[in-house]
Amino acid sequence: MYFNQGKVVWGFLIFVTLFSFLAPAYGSVFYKPTITESWWHPLRWDDRKGYHPGVKEYFQPQVSGACVIVGSHSGVLTCRDRVHGFLRWEKKLAHPLLSGVALKEGMGYAVSQDGFLFKFGVHTGTVFWKEDLGKGFVTKPVIYGNSLYLISVTSELIKYDLESRAIAWTYRNTLSPTISLMGGSPVLMHPEGFLVYGLPAGRTVALNDKTGAVRWITTLPVGQKVEDVDAPITLLPKGLMLISSAYSMTHVVNKNGQLFQSWSFGSPRGATSFQYNGKVYVIQGDFGQVRSLGAISGKVITIPVDPSEGYPMSPQLIKAPYVALAFSKGSVMILDGSKMTYRWIRRSHGGPGLSSAPTVTSEGALFLFTNYSNLFRLELNMAKLTLQL
Repeated sequence: MYFNQGKVVWGFLIFVTLFSFLAPAYGSVFYKPTITESWWHPLRWDDRKGYHPGVKEYFQPQVSGACVIVGSHSGVLTCRDRVHGFLRWEKKLAHPLLSGVALKEGMGYAVSQDGFLFKFGVHTGTVFWKEDLGKGFVTKPVIYGNSLYLISVTSELIKYDLESRAIAWTYRNTLSPTISLMGGSPVLMHPEGFLVYGLPAGRTVALNDKTGAVRWITTLPVGQKVEDVDAPITLLPKGLMLISSAYSMTHVVNKNGQLFQSWSFGSPRGATSFQYNGKVYVIQGDFGQVRSLGAISGKVITIPVDPSEGYPMSPQLIKAPYVALAFSKGSVMILDGSKMTYRWIRRSHGGPGLSSAPTVTSEGALFLFTNYSNLFRLELNMAKLTLQL
């Protein structure tokens, strides 16, 4: 009897050993990737205020070299190690930061709600200078070339020259100048060299980059409410652009601002676009659903999502056809955009909600920021992204 039991035990051990070698090699048969929270850090300046989830993607982490950088509404910039999560530096600016930072060549730029612009070293946190621009800022600054583009709370667009430290021009929004915590959508540089960004009341404006002169202003159809265009504008093939308003409308316009396609949805947020197997896919999140938009053909495919997950942040492309979506209640989904099948890789289970879209890196790390100042990293095995969805 002892001998037979020994054979059974040895046979089981041999099977487990063979399986451990074969499973990685035959991922489509055996393997389901696991996403692990490789580190989770409550930041020391957590003041537990938070913001209404799903309304504005305030604090999307920014990654440069070994640093993951976030700002806070309590006025603190923090850098944590990209791999291990330990604190590299922390800088108290004493000015509320309600947007992400812009990074370029080892330098970072942050804007505050009370109108200050800061330049700091990415790897040290050293503040080289700050300048009072006299405006409040809540939208993430964007860098193109040697210029920084800033959107104020009254939706004014400022082009700031980083070499001369001077304002090149300001576009003053006289159409809908109401002060709003929405501000406007982040600036998009069109391939033909002009700037596009969204305004309150359903308007989108295109400006000459050199002079700030208006190229066109489009007032798009709106739903039952006054709809700010605050979600990021998505560039599509053939120079088309996808524009979403705050409550119900999604539009595709051409480079001249002419309406190409339009849909009325629930509460659309940002979108991402990619090409895969010769086809163009556009993925957009919404309250209670995620959809694939045929931006050229007009075909729409929708999958339902439990409304208890809250609002999705702007989808982020991992690598075609896979897209990451974070939801305001704390869950994270990986979607195969070509098949419109998905798998949850993190469920919130009543934990803190998310206040940012995920930042995705080439090695398969997803960095997210919660409503209560927690920064964490999710780990994805990029070599085995066969999700069996």
